[in-house]
Amino acid sequence: MIVGVDQRPIPPLPLENVKTIVGDVRDDEIIELLCSVFREGIDVLLSDLSPDVSGVWEVDQSRQIELAKAALRVAKSLLRAEGWAVIKVFQGADFEAFIEEVKNSFNYVRVVKPQASRKRSAEVYIVARGLRSGDATARRRSPSEPLPRGYSPG
Repeated sequence: MIVGVDQRPIPPLPLENVKTIVGDVRDDEIIELLCSVFREGIDVLLSDLSPDVSGVWEVDQSRQIELAKAALRVAKSLLRAEGWAVIKVFQGADFEAFIEEVKNSFNYVRVVKPQASRKRSAEVYIVARGLRSGDATARRRSPSEPLPRGYSPG
């Protein structure tokens, strides 16, 4: 199953295994919902989160790092031990500190710049695998616990 989360509605896709949730990944309710749906954890978290850019680089980079930290929090809550996280990041003032935060949570961490990305673009992706034991920040629900109100699988 593939689940997408966005603050704006995503047009439905004609695929049964694709679901979308309108919400903000920084909200605890969204993380709780995802933990309820994926009780056994997930294999891959792909985050292409990006702020509405203001044109002021320092502001945009700071906002993007905040989103990357939210994606890391979701990854730590949902990934299985050998799962992969791919998180978009804008390089800038807070970049190195964020990389260290990811390295403290994962055994394998690499920074990748896609070939399709413009050479002058500060956009890169952090690829991480092997969540360190005990690093999950949210407990998963047991199969006997009910799903949150408002979610219906399928």
